[in-house]
Amino acid sequence: MVPRVVGSNPISHPERKRFARASFFVSRKNQRNVSIFGTILYFCNLITIPNLEIKIEYLKEAQLYLDNMTEKARKKMLHNAALVSVGVMDTRIFKKLSDSGIWELKAEYESNEYRLLSFWDKTQSSLVVATHGFDKKTQKTPRNEITHAEKIRDEYYKSR
Repeated sequence: MVPRVVGSNPISHPERKRFARASFFVSRKNQRNVSIFGTILYFCNLITIPNLEIKIEYLKEAQLYLDNMTEKARKKMLHNAALVSVGVMDTRIFKKLSDSGIWELKAEYESNEYRLLSFWDKTQSSLVVATHGFDKKTQKTPRNEITHAEKIRDEYYKSR
């Protein structure tokens, strides 16, 4: 059967629906359908590095930011930090920013987005140093926050 053209997509609407609904059963007990594509995307974002313990050190500004957060938001941020410390490298909670060498630890609570900027200490293996935090209000991480983290990183290396 030759697919007919519908709009710009050469696959017809019923066929698109059939491809989009490709699914499998997670367990026979509850017979829940899970999209194959959604499952693949989830596991592409989630990488666990076995036998890796990462120590996270909070500098003064990061500690002040955590102290000023609401209790539940702080618990969420510390929970995400604990996941990173046991080797869970999920890009939804810990992600490298552009070419700066700065990493972003993310937490979302009650539609507010919280960020802790950090870097890997190259003098010690598996040590992440959190520089400072901010509430994210835009799509992209503000450039001034990244430069502030880079400045703190340079001061950190000078003091060592």
